[in-house]
Amino acid sequence: MSNFTELKKNFVISTGRTGTRFFGKFLKDIIPDCFTIHEPDTLNKYLPDFIVKVKQYGFYRYFILKLLGKAGSRNLSMKRITGAYTKEKCIREFLIDRKWAGSLKDSYYIESNYQLFGLAEDIAALENTKIILIVRHPFGFIKSVLNRTAYNYFESFFRNFGVGAMYSKIDPLEKLNILGFKRPTPKNVGEDVVGWGKFSRFKKLVWYWNFINNRLYNIHLNDLGNIRLYRFEDIFVDRNEKIIKDFFEFILEDDFKSDMPAKFIEMTKKKKENTAFVNKKVRELTDTEKNYILEKSSRLMNFLHYE
Repeated sequence: MSNFTELKKNFVISTGRTGTRFFGKFLKDIIPDCFTIHEPDTLNKYLPDFIVKVKQYGFYRYFILKLLGKAGSRNLSMKRITGAYTKEKCIREFLIDRKWAGSLKDSYYIESNYQLFGLAEDIAALENTKIILIVRHPFGFIKSVLNRTAYNYFESFFRNFGVGAMYSKIDPLEKLNILGFKRPTPKNVGEDVVGWGKFSRFKKLVWYWNFINNRLYNIHLNDLGNIRLYRFEDIFVDRNEKIIKDFFEFILEDDFKSDMPAKFIEMTKKKKENTAFVNKKVRELTDTEKNYILEKSSRLMNFLHYE
């Protein structure tokens, strides 16, 4: 575990649907001496990946404790937010979950993981650690999620039996809502939202966008020098070279190379969106939905400079 703490660690945290998979897969192709990983403790893996994870974590921790809600990034985040676990316990469990990374030979460790939404400030207090927060305009985020029929082959398979994706009418995590089978909902994070059970999937996603991004924005305000907030659009849509340069300089400091932003931009141009689980007919947001988002989110949108 001590070896892991000595690594130069960077954690990319967001709502999801913000390019975090890209960070987790491709930054190692730009940054030398770097190990990157995307959502390391999710159970939604192909069998070969599942076997690798079991070897890293051990079957009991990776599968049993996670299903019991006692381990895993999302479980720890919600327990930290509600006070079920102390900061010390969460960090201890977090480090145990990454004990396998102590044997890495690389200098940099970059993990993109939206499920760390409740642990960002605690992780930031660790030695040699930086936190990168990514936000995305609610119109783009919600449209992206609504057009996903599933997030992986695991979910896609179970759709054949009537099981749906995040916040759908038949979302298994929200319906079960026990032990480690939980989704971030008002009840699960200690909020009181009247009528949640009658909310449409769209309205639940609006709540989720506000809940997560409010946390990220407030964490950003408490920055002690090792937390930085970026907008998805600046990096992946506008490909703002100045901001991308700042991103790499923040992570690497003296190890930054001047050609890294250009390489990153070129890679984003070549990247094709994963359309394996996207509706063939894209669902656009209606004017009524956009107005609802603005009604619920305009204050935070202004803070994030989404005019």
